[in-house]
Amino acid sequence: MTTAPAAARLITLILPLGRGHALLEALDHDKGLVTAFSHHARGFGVSGYLMRRGFALQTEKDVVCVAVPERGAEEIYEFLYHAGGIGQPHGGFMFVEPLDRLHHAPAAANRSAAAAT
Repeated sequence: MTTAPAAARLITLILPLGRGHALLEALDHDKGLVTAFSHHARGFGVSGYLMRRGFALQTEKDVVCVAVPERGAEEIYEFLYHAGGIGQPHGGFMFVEPLDRLHHAPAAANRSAAAAT
């Protein structure tokens, strides 16, 4: 059973490699949210000493995306900021963007459906 569509926010975090899965687990355990996923990303960047020498550095990151109802977005944003270590040096960054709607099924229903498969 799903509820009616509601305005929502998509919170995206770019984190150092290895932090994504733990953050998803904390989000589920502490906030009961399962409307999130994590994936691995790779790219090139230049910084500091290597940039001055003309070298590009390949970096790997975890990308975490969390869809939340507009009403609770600020609370979840703050939780993700602290739990993800965003405020730490080289902790990554995050941003929020609007979603037109979010069809949300209760977490308990998602878990029982996943267990049945």
